[in-house]
Amino acid sequence: MKKDLITVPNLFTLFNLLCGFIAIFYAVTGKCLSAGMFILLGTIFDFLDGYTSRLFHQQSDIGGQLDSFADLITFGLAPAVMVFASNHSSIGFIYKALLFLYLCAIVYRLADYNTEKHGSAFQGLPSTFSGGFIAFTFIWAPDFFMRPVSALLFLGLAALSVSNLPYAKIEIKKTASKIVLFFALLAGVVFKLYVLLFAIFGLYLLSGFLMLFKKPSPEELPENLLHPGSQN
Repeated sequence: MKKDLITVPNLFTLFNLLCGFIAIFYAVTGKCLSAGMFILLGTIFDFLDGYTSRLFHQQSDIGGQLDSFADLITFGLAPAVMVFASNHSSIGFIYKALLFLYLCAIVYRLADYNTEKHGSAFQGLPSTFSGGFIAFTFIWAPDFFMRPVSALLFLGLAALSVSNLPYAKIEIKKTASKIVLFFALLAGVVFKLYVLLFAIFGLYLLSGFLMLFKKPSPEELPENLLHPGSQN
């Protein structure tokens, strides 16, 4: 077994993948609210794998690939399966098509991230946010997904995922601040502090649009935006 496979960040990545697997299992067995909780739990493990990889200087190519595959399952496939399973008898063709479009956007977003040089900001909405926001909305207002208009949520998140909007990477310098943020998110999940979670998700969603009014430095942009003429 390769030595760079068993690391602390990769273990958190596998816990993230496990959350996605359990979420899909719960969804297909009719326990969709539990599925949403495990998707949200996956966001915490996804945060921890990035944090520990920087903390222990254990970033690796295989770790990045594992993270993308785990994110695809937990934040791409699991939310789509959860929403479909919760209301499959009344979801029409267009809704199903938009669920698939959302999944395709997440696949493209993750593949693009793995092939581009990274700046200090994400290009497009991160998949962790997209899947977490769907799960949070489902837990908070499950009846919303009974309405055909809820399909527009998947269309909007798909569009933001493949957009060029800059989204800041959450890399808090002080350890104490990281601990506070972690327990704030954990408390929001465990104690169902929906207003707190909605504020966090909502502010981050809007931040991509707000950053359009800020002139980015070269370090904040990926390579393909710095030299657009170099693309084939």
